[in-house]
Amino acid sequence: MKRNLFNFITVALLLIVAAVACGKDVSVKSVSLDPTSKTVYIDEDPFLIRATVLPGDATNKEVSCKSSNEDVVKVDVRGWVTIKGAGEAKITVTTEDKGKKFECKVKVVK
Repeated sequence: MKRNLFNFITVALLLIVAAVACGKDVSVKSVSLDPTSKTVYIDEDPFLIRATVLPGDATNKEVSCKSSNEDVVKVDVRGWVTIKGAGEAKITVTTEDKGKKFECKVKVVK
């Protein structure tokens, strides 16, 4: 009887350890941006910067976007870039996981 109880507890502990190990966070390694640079005319429609978080099974895929020069372009939380004026700006995409930064250079011409 003691042996069966010991075996049961051993198996239960192994299952708990396996469940905890499977639930580990997967960190973001990089973000692939499309495009990584773009030249547009001042009268063009907004465009989208697609941010693909890698690896695909990363636990936290949240990113934020920010323009270095909002007089040239503004970017919303989904990555849509709106042209405001001529000049140059960098769109910085930052991961919520570990704050990794990736950039898309934008040049707006008249």
